[in-house]
Amino acid sequence: MKISISSQLGAAAAGILLLTGQEVQAQRLYFANGADVEWSEVTLSGSNIQKKIRQADGKDGYASIPASNVARVDWPYPAELADGAEALAKGSYDEALKNAEAVRAIHRNWKDKPGSWYVPATLLALECHIRKNNHAEADKLFPELRNMPLSSDYQKGWGMMEALQQFQKGMTGPALQKANTLLAGTENSGTLARLYNLIGDIQFKREAYKEALDAYLQVPVFFGTQASLLPAAEFGAARCLMRLRRLDDATAALTRILERYKGTWVEAPAKKEKEDLEKVIGAPAAGDPKAAEKEKADEAAEK
Repeated sequence: MKISISSQLGAAAAGILLLTGQEVQAQRLYFANGADVEWSEVTLSGSNIQKKIRQADGKDGYASIPASNVARVDWPYPAELADGAEALAKGSYDEALKNAEAVRAIHRNWKDKPGSWYVPATLLALECHIRKNNHAEADKLFPELRNMPLSSDYQKGWGMMEALQQFQKGMTGPALQKANTLLAGTENSGTLARLYNLIGDIQFKREAYKEALDAYLQVPVFFGTQASLLPAAEFGAARCLMRLRRLDDATAALTRILERYKGTWVEAPAKKEKEDLEKVIGAPAAGDPKAAEKEKADEAAEK
């Protein structure tokens, strides 16, 4: 037996207020009729929200209401999005996509309502598909986002994904033009930092190493609080320094990266880049026993 959820949720909310003296904020759904409920107390059944209740006859039943009746949600930043962003920074695109889809699966039920995390989760999923060169799936998400009412920051995020896809397809000219256009109208520090990293990647691919270096350095100099974006920016800058033949600066930058980001995703590529650099300048690669033995043998021969 199914009972109208509005009266049940209203009563439940009142009970919580009486017991605690305050409204519970975490992961809470608010309905158009004024009722509200904690997400942990309900389940999704298709497009309906259901809450298990005890009926007057003592039997269990369910109060049910369409998820479309949700007017807004009170939902802290999902841990899955934080984990997904971290995985994305490491290049673990499948893991990042899994986290993004977990959030999308829940928040698609109130995707355009205040407090929903559907759009940022979809932008994360979109970036994963683009970086995996899965453009067919990406092309399904672009029109969905285009037809949604997006805030200015999310519009910039959508535009950045357009530039990223152009870059991934080798269209560096249009990608650079798009990224620079977005840069001019953006104030959000996180978006700006990501745009500068993208511009650095584009310019690096165009072999415009000086311009790439300038873009990468914007991130640590002006957006140092964007911690997750710093390793990519600093590593990109170090690679530029090497190709600009600023070898001492490149060595110092790579040494600093290896010390600062030990145990993170950037350690392995930075080690490889430093080994390549040391070959260029004629020094033995750090930690290379054969190179060290050869150096000792050369010194002994000189004596």
